[in-house]
Amino acid sequence: MHPGIYLVTLTVWDDAGFSDQDTMTVEVLDITPPVADAGRDRRAPPGTLVEFDARGSHDNVGIVNYTWFFNYNFTEVVLYGVTPTYIFEIEGVYNITLTVKDAAGNENNDVTIINVTMQTYTINLIPGWNLISIPTMELNWDIDILLGPVNGKYDRIQTYDEVTGLWFIYDANAPYWVNTLSALDGASGYWIFITGDENVELHLFGQEREDSFEIQLLKGWNLVSYPSLRTDLTISQALAGVSWDIVQQCDQNRPYNLRIMPGSENIEPGRGYWIHVISDHTWQVAQADSSHEVIFAWDDFDGHTFSTTNTCLEYDVTYIDSRMMTTIER
Repeated sequence: MHPGIYLVTLTVWDDAGFSDQDTMTVEVLDITPPVADAGRDRRAPPGTLVEFDARGSHDNVGIVNYTWFFNYNFTEVVLYGVTPTYIFEIEGVYNITLTVKDAAGNENNDVTIINVTMQTYTINLIPGWNLISIPTMELNWDIDILLGPVNGKYDRIQTYDEVTGLWFIYDANAPYWVNTLSALDGASGYWIFITGDENVELHLFGQEREDSFEIQLLKGWNLVSYPSLRTDLTISQALAGVSWDIVQQCDQNRPYNLRIMPGSENIEPGRGYWIHVISDHTWQVAQADSSHEVIFAWDDFDGHTFSTTNTCLEYDVTYIDSRMMTTIER
């Protein structure tokens, strides 16, 4: 029975049909505590305005008070409300305790963790469709966690699977059982739709990759990432050894939000790319490393290929770096 005060009437009859009534008042006490939900754990760079979120909390009657407690710079901070905000300037891991109370005085607690740390990389996103990828090694690839910094600022993300020819989609406004995408990965490119009229920043906190990363490219179109933080490579250099003929990136000023990139244009971390290849290939993605091991070279004058143990000719020579698969001009 729902908590409250109820008037109960008792009516009795005898065999002759006579009746009588009596009434009594019954008070049903609310002894059910509310359920506190302090929201997901998050990471944020210093100086970020963090919004807390207790909208997942609920009670059988109703919550009348939301109180947040945490220690910051040796001082206890107390905030009130469903979605209060606070600016964290100091790096650290903060345990935030939410206490919710109902009108009967029942209460419940929940804890969320805010990890304030410098981001590894930031992807700038504009309103509308953006084609992105994740160049860092993240600890948690779930969409809710990885895209936490832009939570509430996007409504759709989707990727294409070259093997099945299917699109996998996450719609923030759809029931969970409708969505076919729940986590991202380091090899795929993703279309993400940013709502509103303002640019947003997607902060990434994973480590920079140190080892080469393989992406399987199938004959035809592939929607892939650039899983590296290197910014010094052109398309041709990054794809050296790959039988590609067309590379496209997002451009909202072009039909279908795409434009063809020349091989001389630099490839950019955090962006996704449509790459068309004429045969299956394993793409070895370059990482930031100053070491170079030359395994073969060719003479740009006549195209003659020779071993690095040979004496180089006097013509311009192009060397291939076995770790980077990058061309290096002599």
